[in-house]
Amino acid sequence: MKGKIIQVLIVGAAAAAGLSSCQEKLNENVLEQIVMMETPTYKGGPISPETVERVRSALAQFEGNIKDTVQATGQLGTYYRLLAKQYVEIEELKQEIAALKAREENDTRRSLDEKSTLYQSLLFLEYIDREMYGEALDQIRAARSIYPESPTLFYYAGLCSARVGKSMTAPSEQRERDRYYADAAAYYRRSVELDPGYFDSVKGLAVLEIFELGQPAQAESVLVNFLDREPGNSEAKFLLARVYFETGRAEAAVDLYEDIAAEATSEEMRDAANANIERIRGGR
Repeated sequence: MKGKIIQVLIVGAAAAAGLSSCQEKLNENVLEQIVMMETPTYKGGPISPETVERVRSALAQFEGNIKDTVQATGQLGTYYRLLAKQYVEIEELKQEIAALKAREENDTRRSLDEKSTLYQSLLFLEYIDREMYGEALDQIRAARSIYPESPTLFYYAGLCSARVGKSMTAPSEQRERDRYYADAAAYYRRSVELDPGYFDSVKGLAVLEIFELGQPAQAESVLVNFLDREPGNSEAKFLLARVYFETGRAEAAVDLYEDIAAEATSEEMRDAANANIERIRGGR
């Protein structure tokens, strides 16, 4: 169909250029072109009067149709151009709508995530306040799926795991308690990996290793590394001195307690350090 329209357009345009004059006087070139199209065996030369008359009659008969066809074809071309433009504009509009929809979905999802995270945080803090550590731990695990690199969340996961483990005092609960303590140690260590200067996790791990798990040597490296960063932290020094004492290095413990007493910013801290020194020396 499209090919026929183009063919009509070409032939019609060629013929329409001289239609009016052809009715008055047939142009030899136009007449010859028509004869060539109608008669494949035509090789040029004189054209008979009969042919001229037949062409003139045909032109008279089809002049109006040819003009209408040419005009209609021109209008059809305009229509196709407008239609193509509309297709482009519609496609662009569809793309804009899709982009807006995607942005809206992302904004909605982000809003829901923020609301969910806020809700989880509030619920978690309420559990902590009520010392419901098992429930708090569940909330922390959900929050960690959103913020997997948060040292604070790992610290609280360690804290809650340690508290849940400490609550299990029955002999039948020993295996479960050990599992919670192991989880707590892993959480604390991950928190320190993410933020080596996060003292809450350093302290939590040291206390767990020294007093709950009975393996103080495991706490030494994390305390030493932290004191390299924060040499004035007295709490870390107290814990490291205890590690020295528990691992058979009493003199090293005394030396560190003496440093604490000399640098103490409060009388309470100085008294605690001196009391530890007396206990170590009195126990010899």
